[in-house]
Amino acid sequence: MHFANVSFWLDDTLPFRPAPAYDLLPLAWAPSVQGEIVERPFAPRPPLPAGMAEWSEAAGWAEDFWQRVIADARVSPEFIARARAAAALVARIRAHFAVG
Repeated sequence: MHFANVSFWLDDTLPFRPAPAYDLLPLAWAPSVQGEIVERPFAPRPPLPAGMAEWSEAAGWAEDFWQRVIADARVSPEFIARARAAAALVARIRAHFAVG
Protein backbone atom coordinates (compact mmCIF):
# COMPACT_ATOMS: atom_id res chain seq x y z
CA MET A 1 0.00 0.00 0.00
CA HIS A 2 1.14 3.48 -0.74
CA PHE A 3 -0.47 6.84 -0.01
CA ALA A 4 -2.09 6.97 -3.45
CA ASN A 5 -4.28 4.06 -2.34
CA VAL A 6 -5.92 5.79 0.59
CA SER A 7 -9.46 7.02 0.15
CA PHE A 8 -12.09 8.64 2.31
CA TRP A 9 -15.88 8.56 2.42
CA LEU A 10 -17.24 11.71 0.81
CA ASP A 11 -20.10 12.77 3.04
CA ASP A 12 -20.99 15.50 5.54
CA THR A 13 -19.07 13.84 8.39
CA LEU A 14 -15.96 15.63 9.64
CA PRO A 15 -13.25 14.66 10.01
CA PHE A 16 -13.36 12.53 6.87
CA ARG A 17 -13.63 8.80 7.55
CA PRO A 18 -11.23 6.41 5.79
CA ALA A 19 -12.95 4.12 3.30
CA PRO A 20 -12.37 0.42 3.95
CA ALA A 21 -10.98 -0.34 0.50
CA TYR A 22 -9.76 1.58 -2.50
CA ASP A 23 -8.13 0.63 -5.78
CA LEU A 24 -8.16 -3.09 -5.12
CA LEU A 25 -7.35 -5.02 -8.27
CA PRO A 26 -6.77 -8.71 -8.94
CA LEU A 27 -3.03 -8.23 -9.32
CA ALA A 28 -2.48 -11.94 -9.89
CA TRP A 29 -3.45 -11.26 -13.51
CA ALA A 30 -1.84 -7.85 -13.90
CA PRO A 31 0.70 -7.55 -16.72
CA SER A 32 4.36 -7.42 -15.74
CA VAL A 33 6.15 -4.07 -15.71
CA GLN A 34 7.20 -4.87 -19.30
CA GLY A 35 3.52 -5.33 -20.27
CA GLU A 36 3.69 -9.10 -20.68
CA ILE A 37 0.86 -11.36 -19.54
CA VAL A 38 2.31 -13.70 -16.94
CA GLU A 39 0.65 -17.06 -16.32
CA ARG A 40 -0.08 -17.29 -12.61
CA PRO A 41 -2.13 -20.09 -11.05
CA PHE A 42 -5.16 -19.27 -8.92
CA ALA A 43 -4.51 -21.10 -5.65
CA PRO A 44 -6.57 -19.88 -2.70
CA ARG A 45 -5.33 -21.08 0.65
CA PRO A 46 -7.54 -23.33 2.76
CA PRO A 47 -8.84 -21.89 6.01
CA LEU A 48 -7.04 -22.06 9.32
CA PRO A 49 -9.15 -23.62 12.08
CA ALA A 50 -9.44 -20.36 14.04
CA GLY A 51 -10.81 -18.48 11.03
CA MET A 52 -13.07 -21.12 9.55
CA ALA A 53 -16.35 -19.16 9.83
CA GLU A 54 -14.83 -15.97 8.42
CA TRP A 55 -13.12 -17.90 5.63
CA SER A 56 -16.40 -19.56 4.68
CA GLU A 57 -18.14 -16.19 4.50
CA ALA A 58 -15.34 -14.71 2.39
CA ALA A 59 -15.39 -17.78 0.12
CA GLY A 60 -19.09 -17.15 -0.47
CA TRP A 61 -18.24 -13.60 -1.53
CA ALA A 62 -15.52 -14.99 -3.80
CA GLU A 63 -17.99 -17.35 -5.47
CA ASP A 64 -20.37 -14.43 -6.03
CA PHE A 65 -17.50 -12.33 -7.43
CA TRP A 66 -16.50 -15.03 -9.93
CA GLN A 67 -20.12 -15.52 -11.03
CA ARG A 68 -20.38 -11.78 -11.69
CA VAL A 69 -17.16 -11.88 -13.72
CA ILE A 70 -18.52 -14.80 -15.76
CA ALA A 71 -21.77 -12.90 -16.43
CA ASP A 72 -20.05 -9.62 -17.38
CA ALA A 73 -20.23 -9.04 -21.15
CA ARG A 74 -17.09 -6.88 -21.01
CA VAL A 75 -14.89 -9.81 -19.96
CA SER A 76 -12.99 -11.69 -22.66
CA PRO A 77 -13.88 -15.33 -23.38
CA GLU A 78 -10.35 -16.31 -22.32
CA PHE A 79 -10.74 -14.72 -18.91
CA ILE A 80 -14.25 -16.11 -18.50
CA ALA A 81 -12.68 -19.57 -18.79
CA ARG A 82 -10.28 -18.62 -15.98
CA ALA A 83 -13.19 -17.24 -13.93
CA ARG A 84 -15.17 -20.48 -14.36
CA ALA A 85 -12.17 -22.50 -13.16
CA ALA A 86 -11.65 -20.13 -10.20
CA ALA A 87 -15.33 -20.29 -9.22
CA ALA A 88 -15.27 -24.08 -9.36
CA LEU A 89 -12.10 -24.24 -7.26
CA VAL A 90 -13.51 -21.90 -4.60
CA ALA A 91 -16.74 -23.93 -4.51
CA ARG A 92 -14.81 -27.22 -4.11
CA ILE A 93 -12.65 -25.85 -1.29
CA ARG A 94 -15.66 -24.25 0.37
CA ALA A 95 -17.62 -27.52 0.22
CA HIS A 96 -14.65 -29.45 1.60
CA PHE A 97 -14.35 -27.11 4.60
CA ALA A 98 -18.07 -26.46 5.08
CA VAL A 99 -18.91 -25.01 8.49
CA GLY A 100 -21.76 -26.60 10.39
